[in-house]
Amino acid sequence: MVFTCRLKQFFLFKLWVWDSLLTLAGVIAWIAFGSWIYFVVALVIGALPLLAFLNTVILPPRIEIHDDAVKLMTFKFFGLAVDVQTVPYSKVAMVKKQEGLIFSGIEIETSGGDQDMLFQEMKRSDARKAFELIQSHRTKSEAGRPSHFE
Repeated sequence: MVFTCRLKQFFLFKLWVWDSLLTLAGVIAWIAFGSWIYFVVALVIGALPLLAFLNTVILPPRIEIHDDAVKLMTFKFFGLAVDVQTVPYSKVAMVKKQEGLIFSGIEIETSGGDQDMLFQEMKRSDARKAFELIQSHRTKSEAGRPSHFE
């Protein structure tokens, strides 16, 4: 199963407010000092955060839950670079679910020196499904392993 991140709407609103305020400040500086350079600088500074989050809007991170492993994919540079992290269920030490009012997240702690996975900004229902799937696959992989005490 594949689950994707949902970008929070208030981030887009904050970016729009930030861009509008900087553009307004550039217009005021243009009127006050008579140089259009202030206006152009304000537009460029206002557009930088917008471009940073545009990649997340177009290609959000996703988590894929397979029968043998969990795969986390994050896209960079508008899909030109992909960061893929795969962890087999035998190396999953603990799964945490962080629930908010609207959005939730999953943190997968690994054993054996692998990097932990953090996947945030999912819908609550998707986070619950993903958490249950990972837990069920994890218990199946633990049941198949021989115990050290036998």
